[in-house]
Amino acid sequence: MRLFTLSVVAAALTFGGISCADQKDGSEGSGSYEELLIGSWHRTIGDDSLKLDQYWHFNDDKTEQLITISSIEDDIQPTVYGTWGINGNVIRTVTLSNKEKNETEWKILKLDRDSLKIEIYDASHNRFESSFKRINK
Repeated sequence: MRLFTLSVVAAALTFGGISCADQKDGSEGSGSYEELLIGSWHRTIGDDSLKLDQYWHFNDDKTEQLITISSIEDDIQPTVYGTWGINGNVIRTVTLSNKEKNETEWKILKLDRDSLKIEIYDASHNRFESSFKRINK
């Protein structure tokens, strides 16, 4: 059951979503959202018995990669490739590695040199928050 729950949350954060309303700029420090986002980010979902590690890389050429690794036998999920852009405080991604084109919008709640906090709503209007830590620029 825990694997199913983590899989659903990971899928919702990776593939689905609807537009989020704009919010005032929540960034801290210098630099635009775009400049601050470029680089590699990491987050862990779950606990010691079952966890998912996600690595999300934003390139300055507007391409992105999302890699998910499960703690169960170090299962590496297929890498998600796509493109990204920012409009206000919303990151828009377009997945290119699936047979279908998936567009997703992530509302930036916080973005600075060290951390990224975003929210997304899935197709059922369930709200999810995700927090990432920068691992390199």
